[in-house]
Amino acid sequence: MAGATRGAGRGIARELAAAGAKVWCTGRSTRGAPAVAALAADPQVRRKAGGAYSASDLADEYGFTDLDGSRPNFWRDVLARIAPELGNAGELPPRALRLAAARYQKIHLSPAHSAEAHALRERLGWSRLPAALQPITLGG
Repeated sequence: MAGATRGAGRGIARELAAAGAKVWCTGRSTRGAPAVAALAADPQVRRKAGGAYSASDLADEYGFTDLDGSRPNFWRDVLARIAPELGNAGELPPRALRLAAARYQKIHLSPAHSAEAHALRERLGWSRLPAALQPITLGG
């Protein structure tokens, strides 16, 4: 749960945990809770039930910024860190392999990320994935 370190988000996280749900709490700011506020203001928030959302996903969707004016973006930062390793030929180091695989799993069913998913699949050497794990192809 993004924004679960303070305020309403913290209360929601505690109640979910008390009801037996497994809750992972993340936070970037020590004050305010823009992700929680954005979700609370969304009249269609129920469509997110059961999902896992990072602050960067929510910031992209709802357009909020962090207290310092920056827009959180976990994956942009991760990909910037492993870009040199992804660009090198040969076997990926374990850390880069895990992060690239996690990114693929996050985006492979998103038409908006089709090109990136295909490129990651190639770089990871995953040419024989079952159909359900293949990246979505735009227009198909």
